[in-house]
Amino acid sequence: MNITRGNTSYADNFEFYILNATQRQQLQDGELDIATLTPVYTGTKANDTFKHNITEEGTYYLYVRTTDKKHDNMGSEPSFEVSKASVTATPSLLVKNVDKNVTLDFTVSWNGNPVNGTLYAHGLQEVASYHTYVNATVTITIVNGTGNLTNVSAIAIGNITFEFQPEAEHSKKVEADGVVQVTTPTVSIIEPAEKVAFLAEENLITIQVKHPLTGNGIQGLKVEITTPTSSDKHEIGETDANGKLLFGIVPLLTGKIHIYVEGEHAGEIDIWVGLKVVASSEVEKKQEFTIRITTRGGKAVSGATVKVDGTTLGTTDENGEIKYKPEEEGTVTITAEKTGYYAGSMKITVKAGAEEGVPGFEFVGIAIAITLVALILRRRR
Repeated sequence: MNITRGNTSYADNFEFYILNATQRQQLQDGELDIATLTPVYTGTKANDTFKHNITEEGTYYLYVRTTDKKHDNMGSEPSFEVSKASVTATPSLLVKNVDKNVTLDFTVSWNGNPVNGTLYAHGLQEVASYHTYVNATVTITIVNGTGNLTNVSAIAIGNITFEFQPEAEHSKKVEADGVVQVTTPTVSIIEPAEKVAFLAEENLITIQVKHPLTGNGIQGLKVEITTPTSSDKHEIGETDANGKLLFGIVPLLTGKIHIYVEGEHAGEIDIWVGLKVVASSEVEKKQEFTIRITTRGGKAVSGATVKVDGTTLGTTDENGEIKYKPEEEGTVTITAEKTGYYAGSMKITVKAGAEEGVPGFEFVGIAIAITLVALILRRRR
């Protein structure tokens, strides 16, 4: 640093203070008594150098005054930025019970430049090899910005975070930017797509387990489930080469089927009593027909709301039935809903009536009727 007064080097008895942005503003506003702070350095030279450790990133200001308090640099304090070292790890994500004996490569830089020092990795523990472990720390020597750990296995979920201590004398370790996430695999319920199973029916369920970083299926992972009838986990198999597992289940109670992969909760499927719409697949325009609503097991459901293309038709009677007379041709969707049940639907085709299929039928009928009337009148005469 170089201290001047009137563009001339200026030596005196100096006190040096390093202020953060808040302290600087408070000082300028008269809200901070600088005497309550301890100088980080004192000196007498116009050109001087000193070292000071700062452990928090941010913008800082150098305030200087003479010890007799007659002169200072308030309003023209030079500023400087303090930033963290940045840590990049490859791979950047590990999957519990999947990634085993992998090598973690670390790159450490500051302001884009490689650094030397010691990297502290929190969330790793050395046990012959290295395991992910909460509240444990290992150190890695960083030379020219790089270092590594071999034989790392992910056995606990969490984040690996970092501190870095530069190799310079009197340096301290401080928080560094960067994280390695240790997580569970990505589990998708492929079938049923709605994530719904139906009571008292055999339901086929397909799940797929993938590595969230690579997107590849993971083989050999244990899959378990719990059901409303048993809170104990029951193993149902292991994933295949594509990370898939197909299994069947007949639920006996409504509730949820919980799916676990390698002991971690991975998803759930709701168990419902499903509604079924029973009607002719083809009907005639303006011809009334019966719609019947049942459970998927065939039991009539009264009080179910029936809609046609989203418009409410009404509710079913005690026999689970309701009448409908279509007014237009085309394809319509009939849906049934009731609280506590999973909605059901079906599509039907409305066709033209038989009399509409013969061109001029109504006109011919009228002509015949007129002829008959004329004959009757002639006979009476």
